Amino acid sequence: PERSAKMLQSHLKAIGKSQCPIKISGFEQSLLTYICTGLSSTEIGKEICKSPRTVEKYRNDLYEKFSVDSKEKLIAQAVKWSLV
Repeated sequence: PERSAKMLQSHLKAIGKSQCPIKISGFEQSLLTYICTGLSSTEIGKEICKSPRTVEKYRNDLYEKFSVDSKEKLIAQAVKWSLV
């Protein structure tokens, strides 16, 4: 988690912030926030009353929507577009 926070700060400086070209729902915004704070699928599931497998499906849906293939890339895009 501490390493992730430093990585996010580094990305902020390197890529700057810009407007998000992708429409996301309030639920997707919440999910992004949970992901970016380092919560596991199990922890997120407890927060939103869903199973970890369902959370993984939601996460994969976000990967597809943002055209990324990893949590790190998703976080970088979320930071770049000022979503978190």
